[in-house]
Amino acid sequence: MRKVQDEAALGVYVVIFCIPGIDDFLPAGVTRGQFGLIMGYPGRGKSFLSTLMAVRAWDRGKKVLYVSLEMLESEVRARVYAIAGEGKWSLRDLQRGKVDIEDFRTWANDRFDGRGPFPIISNDGTGRFTPNILRAKIEEYKPDLVVVDYIQLMAPDNGSEGNETVKLKTLSTDLKVLATALRVAIIAVVSATPGDAADIESIPELFQVAWSKQLAYDADWLMAVGRADNSPLMGVAWRKNRNGPLSDFCLDCNFNAGIFTYSENDFDN
Repeated sequence: MRKVQDEAALGVYVVIFCIPGIDDFLPAGVTRGQFGLIMGYPGRGKSFLSTLMAVRAWDRGKKVLYVSLEMLESEVRARVYAIAGEGKWSLRDLQRGKVDIEDFRTWANDRFDGRGPFPIISNDGTGRFTPNILRAKIEEYKPDLVVVDYIQLMAPDNGSEGNETVKLKTLSTDLKVLATALRVAIIAVVSATPGDAADIESIPELFQVAWSKQLAYDADWLMAVGRADNSPLMGVAWRKNRNGPLSDFCLDCNFNAGIFTYSENDFDN
C-alpha cells in the first residue's frame, strides 16, 4: 500500500482526462499497462475522441505518442492544434494554412512553451506498421500513453494477413502484451460491424468489434461511440470496464472549432 501511495503521489497514473463521463468511471485514471478501445462505425467521431483524450493527457504533462495509420501526420496535427486552441482556430483553415503566421506563432509559443513534445507517427502509405515497429517507437519516445488509430490497419509481425479474424486476434494479443511488458497505456481505435447494414449511426454493442471478438476479451475497457449524420451530438457508452461501472454520456461536438462539451443527456433522447 505504501508503494501504491508513493506511485499515486508521483503521478504514475497516466491521466485524468477532465471529461466527467470518462474520469468518473475510471477511478484510478488510465494506468500503465492498460489496453483500452474506442469503437464505432465509420465517420462517427471515434478518431476525434482519441485525439481529444491524447491532447488532454498531454495538457496534464503526460508524454503522448499518437500513431495514425489512417490519416497523414499533417491532418492529425491540424486536429491537435484545433483542440489545443479551444475555439481559437478553424480546423478547415488550419488544414488549408489560412492563418496569420505571426498570430499563430504567438499562440504556439504561449501554448507549447515548457511542455513536452507531441510526436505523431504516420506510415503515409509507405509500408506495413507492425507491433514490433510500435515497440521500437515506444522505446524511442518513452510515452505514458499511446494512441493507435486504427488497429485494423496494422499488420502482424508474422506476415500472415490473409485471414482478418486471425490477424486481429494476433494483433490484439500483441498490443495487450506490449502494454503490460512496457508499462505503457495503449488506446486503440477500432471499427465496428453493424448488426443492420443500414444502421451506422447507433452506438455498437460490445461484440460488434470488426473481425475479432478477441479485442473485446483482451481490452481492460471499451468505449463505443455513435452519432447521427450531421449531428453535433456524440453518444459514448461504456461497453466494458474492468475497473469501474458501465454508463453512457454525450459530447456536444464542434469539430471545426475543436470544442467538445460534456453532457449528461441520454443519447437516445
